[in-house]
Amino acid sequence: MTPPTVTGQVITLSLQAATADWLGSFDQMEVWKSTSGPAGPYMEMTAASWEPPTFPSDLYGVAPPSPSVTGQLAPITGLVLSLLLDETTEIDITFTGGSITYASAAAQIQTQSNQSLVSFVWTDGRLVLQGKEPGNNAILRVLGGDAAPLLGLPTTIPSSAAYGKDARINLTSGQSAYQYTDYHGDPSYYYKTRYRQASTNTVSNFSNPFSAFRPQAVDPTIQVLGTVDIVDAQGRPVQNREVSVSTRFGGVVVSSLAVVPRDIRALTDENGHAEFMLLRGLQISVSIAGTQLVRDITVPTDQTVTTFGLLDPGVGCNDVFVVQVPEVDFVVRRSL
Repeated sequence: MTPPTVTGQVITLSLQAATADWLGSFDQMEVWKSTSGPAGPYMEMTAASWEPPTFPSDLYGVAPPSPSVTGQLAPITGLVLSLLLDETTEIDITFTGGSITYASAAAQIQTQSNQSLVSFVWTDGRLVLQGKEPGNNAILRVLGGDAAPLLGLPTTIPSSAAYGKDARINLTSGQSAYQYTDYHGDPSYYYKTRYRQASTNTVSNFSNPFSAFRPQAVDPTIQVLGTVDIVDAQGRPVQNREVSVSTRFGGVVVSSLAVVPRDIRALTDENGHAEFMLLRGLQISVSIAGTQLVRDITVPTDQTVTTFGLLDPGVGCNDVFVVQVPEVDFVVRRSL
């Protein structure tokens, strides 16, 4: 059988997680992927631990129940289930016997796959099918066969492809950049992340979606993350406010690359947060839509600085806007 095409390209993501954003509240980062554009739907590529590819998709991380659950199948004697493991090994299961239960079908899958697959019946009566190797580089696909729909297995892309999952990324204080590799990615895919506290399963809001297509012309070590957080007079985050960063061409060369004029724009997320990866030492102008703020700054060159605030007083260069920090006295008692 000729397998249907599944896009598979190794995509390495550079993920930012400033310590101040998660320290004291979270200790892990999740990675989610959409193959259908920035609006989703998204599926998590990570899990509490390394997991093999699994059908059905909501049963990642489950173990065979005890005692085994049984249930009578529709007649599948003589029918075939065709599978493809890790894009290289095609496995055809031909079911034999008279009256076949889900449990006996699971046993035949394991035996005829030479134990390269795991199969059992979950407590709700569904057949579970898994590969043995964990991690998102592992893939198991249902190619078809008359037995597939009778076993509750999908046969059309993308639901007929199951991927393994990596363990969620453990966060380290002082480290703001993390790399994650999607072994079955595509430049058209979108990703987003969120933080998690493993002990309580508390999660943060999702980051803004970002594209896998991020051409990297320079060494990441000469870049630094610039951020800004916007609130209103009541301290509430301002969402969807445009922040612009612009450069002026003045013969600036960074790592043998000429930096040309360009406006870069981003909208603040639900937390009023926006961020930009910027070249160290570059002089830029920062502006916020709906305000008269236009600020000239110099991007920090100190390699120990991995993230900085675009409105921090220490980075200003010939400011036309001086960041004012009000002195606010708290717990002041006044008598009438």
